[in-house]
Amino acid sequence: MNFPSPNNHQPAYAIRRTRVWWILLLGLILLARSVWGQPAAPLTTPSGAVIVPAPPTSVTPTTNAVSLGGGLDGLVHQSEVSWVRGARMTDVVKPGDEVKVEVLRVQPASRKDRYGKISLSIRAALPDPWDQAKDILKEGHFQSARVVRTTDFGAFVELRPGVEGLLHITELGKDLKHANQVLKEDEVIDVIVERVDKKARRVGLSRLSASDKAAMESGDYDPQLVRNLRMGNHVKVVVERIEHHGMFVQVKGVVGKRGRGYLSNRDMPERVEGTAYKKMAVGMEIEVKITGTDRDGQLRCSVKHREFDDERKAVQEYRKEAGRQGLGTFADLLRAKL
Repeated sequence: MNFPSPNNHQPAYAIRRTRVWWILLLGLILLARSVWGQPAAPLTTPSGAVIVPAPPTSVTPTTNAVSLGGGLDGLVHQSEVSWVRGARMTDVVKPGDEVKVEVLRVQPASRKDRYGKISLSIRAALPDPWDQAKDILKEGHFQSARVVRTTDFGAFVELRPGVEGLLHITELGKDLKHANQVLKEDEVIDVIVERVDKKARRVGLSRLSASDKAAMESGDYDPQLVRNLRMGNHVKVVVERIEHHGMFVQVKGVVGKRGRGYLSNRDMPERVEGTAYKKMAVGMEIEVKITGTDRDGQLRCSVKHREFDDERKAVQEYRKEAGRQGLGTFADLLRAKL
């Protein structure tokens, strides 16, 4: 290493002090290389992550310092300690315990961070609970589960340790500001899996009523019907609640949010349109046509449109029969049918 040439105009003590500073700097560079050079090979593997056994040296509720050897320490953040949401560091490890960690990131020393930083994860070195819960992560699975957290948009329910689903607030009632108005943490409820997004690790749930659970347990649930809940299809529904403006119904054989629908008075036949709520009763079965869904995913149903389809189908059948027979007029054929 070449030291800067002394200036002829500098006094001797200034030249000696400059050389001492350069010698100290050279020593620090060599020391850093000896310390950081030792673990460099395993921390820069092509995969970008290695698993090493390491003892914790300092444990706090939110962070965990882990010794990697060679004078290096890494940090495990609380979010990386376990797959279980809300797990505290002090509940999982203690100083001196040897744990397996995965190296997430290595941040070299810089002007802003003179020592650098190694980010570790205990969770990543553990089996993924989603891989172990394939039997329940499917649409139509139902079970009892514990409420672990409530928010203003719904409640998170634990299906298995490390696997949670969201029960949207619209599943709990109308005009709610927070899910804790209906549910409390640690409360056990019955739910059914509506949607599974494995890439985003999200599970959508619906709450089951006592009658829904009984139907599921008795086998009165038909998974094939869920696939037929498309706009334009005819389905049979059961009246669950009657209001002056219409009826709330449930598709027969389908439980949960996907089978819930609304039938307004305007979609009833004209002969009962104004007095539908007087002529219908809870538990009555009606055949309706699915005309769409609202913003909450609830089915919009119509008896009037279903009757239009039936009349159109009857006319088409009469025309086919008239074409085959070639006798009389369409009115004659219709009169014969009546």
